Amino acid sequence: MVAALASALLASALVAGPVAAQAAEPVVGGYTLSQARKIILDETNAIRKSVGLKPVAASAALNTVAQSWSAKQASSRTMSHNPSYSAQYPSGWSTASENVAYGYSVTAVVTGWKNSPGHYRNITQASANVLGIGVAAASNGSLYYTQNFATYPASSIPVPPAPPADSSRPSIRTAGDVIVADGSGRLWNYGKQGQINVTARTLIGSGWTGVKELHVNDWNADGTQDLVVQWKSGAMHVYPGKSTGGFGSRFLIGSSGWASVDVDMALWSTGDKYPSVIMKDAAGKLWLYPNSRGTTLSARTAIGTGWGALDVKIADFDADGKQDVLATTARGTILLYRTNGVGRFISETRTQIGSGWAGYTSVVLTGFAGTGSTGLIAKDSAGRLYYYPIAGGKFGARQTIGTGGWTPMQLSNN
Repeated sequence: MVAALASALLASALVAGPVAAQAAEPVVGGYTLSQARKIILDETNAIRKSVGLKPVAASAALNTVAQSWSAKQASSRTMSHNPSYSAQYPSGWSTASENVAYGYSVTAVVTGWKNSPGHYRNITQASANVLGIGVAAASNGSLYYTQNFATYPASSIPVPPAPPADSSRPSIRTAGDVIVADGSGRLWNYGKQGQINVTARTLIGSGWTGVKELHVNDWNADGTQDLVVQWKSGAMHVYPGKSTGGFGSRFLIGSSGWASVDVDMALWSTGDKYPSVIMKDAAGKLWLYPNSRGTTLSARTAIGTGWGALDVKIADFDADGKQDVLATTARGTILLYRTNGVGRFISETRTQIGSGWAGYTSVVLTGFAGTGSTGLIAKDSAGRLYYYPIAGGKFGARQTIGTGGWTPMQLSNN
């Protein structure tokens, strides 16, 4: 996440306060105000849950207080506390507290508060049961945030809904879902095209620190998407997806040595039932690790040499039903290496299919734009996210799907 200013620019208070009309919903940091509030509320409640506290409920009245103050801060481009915020609260409260911040992205501000003792104390105030959230953008684009906490008698506040225990669908619904591990170890499902940054993301796990790469595929061919995790520790595990949500017991497919290599996964040969692992080692050698049973890996086979300077992604670029390798050079040129459908590369002059990719990291997603679709999701150095559809043996016009804040996010690959 892009944070222009650190937690030293945060402030906290436990005091009291001017009423102003709530501003019409703007777009802030690439999200609608409602989406931004939901993200901040969810992350605040995740912290409370981690220490055994009940969630706080969103309060429309306190949203008005918080939004008015965030707008005032943004207008003056000065961060400060509302000197009389608790006087603006509806009567009946027994505790009141406020957090403010500026310069953080929507998805990073709660982490900033968490890392500051005073703000963390407000977030984890045991009796707090409602929260108002304000987010406003200054003329220079900086975001100003306000959190207003309060404690009210239980009978006078809405009951916060329990986190959805959706037993009707898996946590990863399609291979095209964008799955993300954030810098705090939380696992999110952002959905696919038309959903990412439009509908609210879904928290599907926590404790996922130390991830090197995420891969979404149907590892055991049971019709439910699974998650294969390459860890910075060097191990690699499969987390089988459950049709009722969540994951089954993980199992090990690589015990060590996977931290220093690049990995991709695909139905490598025509007719394969299970996705296999294609690995590029430090010497530039390409290896195939077959997944012949939907469980552990079989003995590896060398399938290429001289790949050391290339970034390797696998996709059926020319839509002939056979996997291809999209190899990006250090200069940002993408070359096409076609295969013959039985796991070998065709001997031919390599076609250049792209240029200008230096400075981007990319992942392949099938199904992101609908059933049968294939494309690359690319992240630039500023944390912006783009989708490049692949159709008819060429890249289509790129689409912006994230306007910033994605820098520390680990995106899933197929």
